[in-house]
Amino acid sequence: FNRAQARMKLPKPNFVTNAYYQYVRARDTVLPNLWNFLNGRISENDMIRNIKTGLQGKVMFTMGLVGNAMAPTLNDAIAEGEPGERLLVRALPFTSTSYVFKGDIVALKSPENEDKTIFRRIAALPGELMVSTESEDDAFRLPRRHCWVSCDNEAVLTDSRTFGPVDMSLIVGRAVYAQTSGFVTNNPEAFKEDSILLISEGTEFKD
Repeated sequence: FNRAQARMKLPKPNFVTNAYYQYVRARDTVLPNLWNFLNGRISENDMIRNIKTGLQGKVMFTMGLVGNAMAPTLNDAIAEGEPGERLLVRALPFTSTSYVFKGDIVALKSPENEDKTIFRRIAALPGELMVSTESEDDAFRLPRRHCWVSCDNEAVLTDSRTFGPVDMSLIVGRAVYAQTSGFVTNNPEAFKEDSILLISEGTEFKD
């Protein structure tokens, strides 16, 4: 992926970017709540309250990145287990392949401990054929709603090589911007929309 993305500077918001930002925020707030209401997961009052709250909030939130699993892309000089860069993460209304793309760095609940959030890169999506470099391992296709995630730092093995395919419902967002190194290198399809959202919300890191 184009590492020049990380060096880009944000232009100032204009009418077009602000209009698109409002559209995306409304879409990403209304659709998941309407879906949950229609499927009996929330009441009508909860749906209305959630939509009102969502339209007043932002689509980006701040998270800290611990360890060097995503080095050299992120936390290149950080030892494993130590705190490092702070990231702006885009909240995703759905974790389907319409919102999550191969190559994205995502925040997800660890399959080994759901109280812990980790960052990994999407290496493969549902339906893709997985072939091991080990001759004794059989090839298989990723099941529905499951993806394969990997560390950028190949020396760190806490990814799908050890815990297998990941249920995509564990994904909580996509890393968009790092406080020290700028834009995160994701799939170009994701970068198009995320960069416009970032222009409108800015790069303010809040505790």
